[in-house]
Amino acid sequence: MDVVSPDGGLREDLEEVLETYLTARKEPFSSSHRMWNLFDSLQKKLEASPSLKRRPHLRVKRSVGQGNWANVPWLAVLHDGKGISIQDGVYCVFLFREDMSGVY
Repeated sequence: MDVVSPDGGLREDLEEVLETYLTARKEPFSSSHRMWNLFDSLQKKLEASPSLKRRPHLRVKRSVGQGNWANVPWLAVLHDGKGISIQDGVYCVFLFREDMSGVY
């Protein structure tokens, strides 16, 4: 992947999610939590990648939950068309296993 930044790349952030998400799920859900910020970082790194910058019709969405930590967090690259959501269409997604043993 062509995503590199001074504070680490996409791979390092994905590995950190795998190593720390289960612990985060035991803590209070909060937008100031390190895990929330880690997913923000992942989203920004994907958005800043040359591959996505060349394709302005693509957008990045992510979820770690709403009110509680998600059992299966995800990060997706979607077409920015009308009515397109995570339930529609074809898109690329980083889908974490519930036990954090891998990401697809």
